[in-house]
Amino acid sequence: MSAKRNKKPESTDESLIMAVLQENEKRANKLAVYIFCAGLIIVLLNAALNELGFFKLGDRSEKWITYVFAALSCIIPILAYISGAFPQRVLKWINLTGITLVAVWADLTTNYNSVLLTVAPIMMASLYFSKKTTVITYISSMIAFGCSSFIGSFKLSLLDNNHVAVPDGTVLTVHGTLKQTLVEYGFRNAEYTEKMMLLGYLPRLLVSVILFVIAIAITEYGFDMLIRQAKQTADRTKLSTELKFAGDLQANALPPLSSVNGKYNFELAASMTAAKEAGGDFYDFMMIDETHLALVIADVSGKGVPAAMFMMSAKEKLRSAFAPGRTPGEILYAVNNSLSENNKKLMFVTVWLGILDIASGRLVSANGGHEDPLLKRGSGCFTRISEKHGIALGVRRDMKFPEQELQLGSGDIVLQYTDGITEARNSGDEMYGRQRLLEGLNAAFDGRALTADGLNTGLRKQVADFVGKADPADDITTLVLRYQ
Repeated sequence: MSAKRNKKPESTDESLIMAVLQENEKRANKLAVYIFCAGLIIVLLNAALNELGFFKLGDRSEKWITYVFAALSCIIPILAYISGAFPQRVLKWINLTGITLVAVWADLTTNYNSVLLTVAPIMMASLYFSKKTTVITYISSMIAFGCSSFIGSFKLSLLDNNHVAVPDGTVLTVHGTLKQTLVEYGFRNAEYTEKMMLLGYLPRLLVSVILFVIAIAITEYGFDMLIRQAKQTADRTKLSTELKFAGDLQANALPPLSSVNGKYNFELAASMTAAKEAGGDFYDFMMIDETHLALVIADVSGKGVPAAMFMMSAKEKLRSAFAPGRTPGEILYAVNNSLSENNKKLMFVTVWLGILDIASGRLVSANGGHEDPLLKRGSGCFTRISEKHGIALGVRRDMKFPEQELQLGSGDIVLQYTDGITEARNSGDEMYGRQRLLEGLNAAFDGRALTADGLNTGLRKQVADFVGKADPADDITTLVLRYQ
């Protein structure tokens, strides 16, 4: 695994791994600065206690050399990070060298039973989630601790109240260095070296092996987790980008209102707001011939990319089915058969289709499982038009779609919408509902002459005020026709 990380990336996955490791190096280096700040405080506190006489450490000048050594081992990594002059990879090795030297300093001034000091370098190495880094740090730190076991014993005295126990149960009081004290008690250098190896370094080495295995496990697990999270984030970003792209395609596919408004004896207003980046609702309109306007509003089952793709397919099939003399029921029959073929995902779309004779005001419609439209006569109130429904398109072939006819007069308005309006919920999980929709419109607009755009804007505001800060549960689409 380590070898792969050092190669030049040849694939998307390898590039992702390199990017993740580089980002993790930044975070680990920043964390190391806090560790060194804490370490510096401990060193200074230790020096102060020594100066105040809490420890009898023999030659004070030699001790102060070690304190300066330890303080610099903390200060240099801190300054290197603050300066910003070093690459993150270089900072990593400065930090690992610094923590090893600090741990060695602590080992120089404590007894040979201080096994836990070996944890510091290995644990810091594991922050970088690199097995190679952990192995190198382990080997170098154990060599350093091997040296410190002897240097600390021969040149410096101990911090543990200047007492040390030997195997026969005798407790020695150290007056100078440990070596001097042992010589006074009759130990030979060979015996001392043997005891240091058996009682000090070898047990520490065995314990460090266990810690090393744990650190490698942490490194591997952390690395795998880091890559999984990075891939999940990349997948979510990719999906979000695809959804946004699909949403943009949907928005661009909606016909512009300016293509008809002001050119004929009717006014249209429409809007579509997706609950996600890409929705399943759509509206459409087009002049089939010089005197007939086709109006469509639809709601596809599901959300996201599948719904958006099915929506685009349904929209294109409907458009291609429009033809002079063809009725709404005939159009829905043909489109339903087409959508039902090879519909392995069992998706469906509810559709309301109306064809208006703009010369006479005669509106013929067919409903494939969609909401009933609302009608406002002139300056009167809104009423619901109870239509005969066929099934949603895409469910079953060869289904009939009943037609109904409505005669519009000047100033009459037809409002059609998707169930995102009636099923909108507020923070109390209360549904907007059909009754609230009808009552809200009549309370706001009864007795008033309205423009199509004014009604559409007012309705959207009523729903938005009701929902408040709650997340949208469904796409919301409206289509308003005002006959003049």
